[in-house]
Amino acid sequence: MSKGEEQDKLSRRKYLQVVGGTVAGLVVGGALGYVGKPTVTAPAETVTSTVTETVTGTVTAPPPTTQPPAKKFEGVTITLMQLTGPYFSMAGKPEIYHEWEQETGGKVIVDQLAFPDLHPKLVAALISGTATWDLVNWGPPFYGDVAGTGGLEVLDKYITDPNRRPADWDDVLPGIQAYNSWNGHYYSFPGDGDTATMYYRKDLLANADHQANFKKKFGYDMPSPDTGPRTWSQFNDVAEFFNGWDWGEGGRSKFGTLRGIGKVYNTWQYGFLPYLFPYVKMPGPVDKYHGVAYFDPETMECLMNQPGHVKAAEMFVESFKKGSSEFDLGISALDAWNMYVRGDIALAIAPGNIGPMEFSSVSTVNGKVGHNLLPGAEQVYDQQSKSWLTVSTKDPLPEPGATKDINFVPYCTWGGWVNSIPVTSKVKDAAYDYAAWIGGKKASLELCLTMEPEQSGVNPFRYSHLQWEPWKAAGFTDPNYVLAQGLSYAHENNMRDMRIPGTLEYYDAIDVNMGKALTGSIEPKQAMENIYNTWTDITKRKDVKKQLQFYRQDLGLPV
Repeated sequence: MSKGEEQDKLSRRKYLQVVGGTVAGLVVGGALGYVGKPTVTAPAETVTSTVTETVTGTVTAPPPTTQPPAKKFEGVTITLMQLTGPYFSMAGKPEIYHEWEQETGGKVIVDQLAFPDLHPKLVAALISGTATWDLVNWGPPFYGDVAGTGGLEVLDKYITDPNRRPADWDDVLPGIQAYNSWNGHYYSFPGDGDTATMYYRKDLLANADHQANFKKKFGYDMPSPDTGPRTWSQFNDVAEFFNGWDWGEGGRSKFGTLRGIGKVYNTWQYGFLPYLFPYVKMPGPVDKYHGVAYFDPETMECLMNQPGHVKAAEMFVESFKKGSSEFDLGISALDAWNMYVRGDIALAIAPGNIGPMEFSSVSTVNGKVGHNLLPGAEQVYDQQSKSWLTVSTKDPLPEPGATKDINFVPYCTWGGWVNSIPVTSKVKDAAYDYAAWIGGKKASLELCLTMEPEQSGVNPFRYSHLQWEPWKAAGFTDPNYVLAQGLSYAHENNMRDMRIPGTLEYYDAIDVNMGKALTGSIEPKQAMENIYNTWTDITKRKDVKKQLQFYRQDLGLPV
């Protein structure tokens, strides 16, 4: 077989070996099981012809005229609330919903809200029972505020109803299923997936001159181009090495890493939390000392000022000061992603969005980028023993089943954008059908692969999205792009955002105080102490007992 065929087979084998039982039923390398458009069969008509005139020849009656069958949602209009574009707005793009309209006869009207307005307006409308939308597109970190309002339709019966558009729920990754559930019920249908992925320039790591100069500077070998940095210490060193000089084309100084942390919510999502979890989350089933990072699950005491949390803050600030630039404080994540594919950044931490941008018309990096799960930490702080420990966790790329004495904690950030039906909707059947259509196998895969004229922002969230053949056909060159996302969801030690009332209020305290630490106005330790105090105040204001109940519920612990 050719080298390319050998690579394809190897990548498929890797995924099956690593994910194991969680991928049961997935045919890798076969044709995708697309959701087909329903076939509507019209009932046979009875035609009665009466002949009243006398004829002398043979008369052949004209064939009966039949009306085309009525479409399922003919004359039905749904109003969709969603975030203002350009990204995360595909559900409300005319070129997207027109296909559903043509198939079903329904009509979609879009109401776009800016990000700062989306969450408060959604919660207020659901609590008051005044929501005028039929379908709402929103983010799972809001779940603690939104699902508990009583204003969303429970979707369990829709998802399991064989007479509705197939949900293909077994095809939805378990981590995504969990993000769409609350207290044992589903209140949303997935339309996206997000997991923080490491992007690195493997051509730079393979350069002999860079390798020699890196070893001379740091005293150890540059990380392999097959894997990229595997600890945050290595990541910081590589970022520092490539920061502030012209190592590529264009005749301009380039960056070790940029995240676009100058805009709302980007500091915690693409900056601090990916660093945090490996230093604080002890592997193992969730209990008081394992699988937690935010609060003590027995007392709701905030953990943000503990030694592991402070260490993570110090490492994050170090990466900014040595491997980035104050320029990062004034740009958005989208700005940083565009700079990455234009060849100005060596390392990036982002969701799957960068992948399709790699082979867009403006990209200079297609074929030069490596992809992997997030780096880990050499040691993790154990709350029980009050000491730093070395633990072994899985590091599945490039070798499935491999473990290292590193605490790897993939971060399944945000959970993608989801679609829910307010209980006030008068057209719930049509609203669900649209949610199941755009989140179904066929449409969602097409959105994952879309990059021109603008990429969709939709990332893999189904097993069928993880098959390599469609990505290869679309122009992707590295199977690890897909594997890194799928294996992050399947990793036994992964972490997701908390989903309790006030989640974004808690996270805002990270943005404010880590922003001060990045500019040097306060030290990282003081930033974590400030976050601890703010989080404690928020918890008290919202009622400690209630917040503890929500937190345990979100962790899957008995309430």
